[in-house]
Amino acid sequence: ELEAQNATLEERSSSLKFINSAYSNRTLKLQNLLNNVGQGFLTISKDQTINPEYSFECEKMILSEHVKKISGMKITDTLFANSNQEEFLHDLIAKIFESDASQKELFLSLMPEELCLNERVLNIQYKLVSDEQQEEVLLIILTDITHTRNLEKQMDEERNNLNMIVKVLLNRGEFIDLVMDYKEFAKKDFHSILEQQKEELLRDIHTYKGSFSQYYLNNTSTFLNELENALYASDGLDQIHIINSSEILDHLESDMETIESYVGQDFLYSDDIYTVKEEKILEIENKIKRILSPSEYQKILPIVKSIRYKSIRELLKTYPDYTMKLSERQSKSIHPVTIDGDDIYIDHLIYQNFSKTLIHMFRNCVDHGIETEDERIELDKPQIATIHCHVETLDEGFTITISDDGRGIDTARLLQIGLNKGLIQEEDIPHMTDEEILSTVFLDGLTTRETVSAISGRGVGLAAVKESVVALGGKISVQSTPGSGTEFKIWLPNLHSTALLTTSPERLLQHIVNASGTVFKSLNLNVADYKFIRTDKIMLNKISALISIKGSLDAILIISVDDVLGKKLVSAFMIDDVDDEQIDSYIEDVLGEISNTILGNVLGLFEEDGVFLSIGVPAMISNKDAYVKYTESQIYSIVFDQEMYSLTMSLLLLDPDHQCIHEADGLPCFFEDVTDFAK
Repeated sequence: ELEAQNATLEERSSSLKFINSAYSNRTLKLQNLLNNVGQGFLTISKDQTINPEYSFECEKMILSEHVKKISGMKITDTLFANSNQEEFLHDLIAKIFESDASQKELFLSLMPEELCLNERVLNIQYKLVSDEQQEEVLLIILTDITHTRNLEKQMDEERNNLNMIVKVLLNRGEFIDLVMDYKEFAKKDFHSILEQQKEELLRDIHTYKGSFSQYYLNNTSTFLNELENALYASDGLDQIHIINSSEILDHLESDMETIESYVGQDFLYSDDIYTVKEEKILEIENKIKRILSPSEYQKILPIVKSIRYKSIRELLKTYPDYTMKLSERQSKSIHPVTIDGDDIYIDHLIYQNFSKTLIHMFRNCVDHGIETEDERIELDKPQIATIHCHVETLDEGFTITISDDGRGIDTARLLQIGLNKGLIQEEDIPHMTDEEILSTVFLDGLTTRETVSAISGRGVGLAAVKESVVALGGKISVQSTPGSGTEFKIWLPNLHSTALLTTSPERLLQHIVNASGTVFKSLNLNVADYKFIRTDKIMLNKISALISIKGSLDAILIISVDDVLGKKLVSAFMIDDVDDEQIDSYIEDVLGEISNTILGNVLGLFEEDGVFLSIGVPAMISNKDAYVKYTESQIYSIVFDQEMYSLTMSLLLLDPDHQCIHEADGLPCFFEDVTDFAK
């Protein structure tokens, strides 16, 4: 019996050894699996210490000069040692273990999902599981995503570089002016800056930072932001006096090297670009006035002036894109920013400092004015906000109005901040008008931002705008309605009263219609009834004449007729009878000649008013079921209401920021001028 019991024990012992061996093999296989999946696995118990079982990858990720071991160590002293949130995470993990099931997931969602450790970027996942003793433990899964983040960083840099190149390509002249201006700024004798010059220097740095950020020159704008922060953080002039001029340019050179690597030096410093001094152009203008008759110099003078004159829209054209990008960075939604109104030509050399400071105005609209989508929904406002710029010609000057439909200005808060900063005296407040209270936004150093960011918070932006306006002899005012928005209106004098006069597309098209009525009447054709529309798409008839218009208005005129009207025009225009078989071959020539006659008559009328336009040679196209589409509703059309035939006259404003599409048979093609379109 004893032998039988021993045999049974030996059998059970063998079975137990087999089970242990199988368990060990299974554990080893599992350990090998965990050690080779490229992820870190570890668990912590309620006391927040790391359990002995963890994957080999954890050592690669966590061990360092300061962390020598993992097992038995607190998770906040190892994985989260450099997070600056050790105390918060300790309390949070304690709540995860102590709370009921309904709250555990909530607290787990507050744990860090990503952190940088030992020059690695780790993604972290958390799961609550049970150990062998059915005790709850927190499983932490670590994944090294450094390579992924590096690739994303490279892609972001490449994307930024492409944005930079496109911006520079589209605004080459303004960009070169900015670079040359900045290089002159770097030549300042910073060692000799006086206390009274400090604010002006800070405004210059603030403006250059904004200007370079428009062109995505990150190295330069980041350096200027850091320099600005350092100067504001320091007292006195010591920090200014140690500014190194070469260091100011080093970061710009780095960005310039990137630009040149894409487009080459020839693009920025091409030999076929010549510099003509302003006094030389003025000398030519004076000679034209003295030598030529009034009728002759009125034709030539605008051409000479156009060498140094630019449209206000041209000076402001970078701001809509910048404003959109800024709103995206702040997770705010706005409609595409529009700049409309009169197309005024000005001497950009006089107004360039002013135009640069307007970056603060658009930035202010986004940062201070526009609410987030959630806020706008709660306020029962349109989810997408609007920022608008309008230019208008006035006697002896012009206005630029920049408005938003945001939260408006809190005047009570504005006054309180002004009092706290010593910019407003309490005894003056009862005597201040609403306009005077709102105008305190232009005080140097006044800002409603509680913290300083790379975007705003210094209180120098709007002050810089006002200073540049006053320097030109202008005025600036602000109107605001809480909850509805804010409007800034700037009036500036026209410092050159003989600037190139402009016209509106509606006025030009109306003159074209009047002139065409006279021409068609002479051909015994009635085109009296018509309607005016503004659209982004027009259908073309069988035959169309395209004529480019340059000068005060940059546009393409399209006169489009169907086959019936085309034949009537040939019959009425030709002196000799034309056979029906040959009539089709004459339609294009006749329409081209009539179009030339109409537009020629119109140009004569405009020249009498001092508005000068030039026209190109008509280009003819024959297409069936084709149409022209132009974004942003840049097509002004007159549609003649005739039962027997079809006639349309359309004016396409050529805006370089928009695309014009001619589509026939479903195939679109983009064009820049009449010749490309006709081809």
